[in-house]
Amino acid sequence: MARKTPSRQELRKQVEAAEARETPGDGAAGKKKKKAVTAKAKAATVRRPRKKEKVQQRKRLMWVVYNAGMKEEARFPYDQRDEADKKAEQLRKKAGKLFFVQPVKENITDAPADEPRPKGRKAAAKVVAQQPIELEEEATEAEDAEEEGGEEEEED
Repeated sequence: MARKTPSRQELRKQVEAAEARETPGDGAAGKKKKKAVTAKAKAATVRRPRKKEKVQQRKRLMWVVYNAGMKEEARFPYDQRDEADKKAEQLRKKAGKLFFVQPVKENITDAPADEPRPKGRKAAAKVVAQQPIELEEEATEAEDAEEEGGEEEEED
């Protein structure tokens, strides 16, 4: 059974034969190839925007003492597991109900949530420049008083 459409290898051979027949002296054929090559080169050099990488949040592990209703009773740093167990035991004896200790991961934040941190040096410089400068009023008032006192003495 013969194929109705030529295979890729046959098509490739035909294209190579056609290219071999063309001479580099042909002005029109040479220009078209150059345009096609430069268009491909330009397409290859187009930069795609980078996807912003997610910054991983820093977390810390805390021991939390809960009651039976999952209400938080106390928190302890990770290295104070013994104190958390003692607190749970004290609450059990005092209230006669179930209290237990569980680890909880919480995010560590460097800046308050209300004020997002500025990105970049220029933005940080703007924030610093916008903050009002606090003058030492006590020192300036004392200097003013000295100057006024000195003037009065000279007038007498």
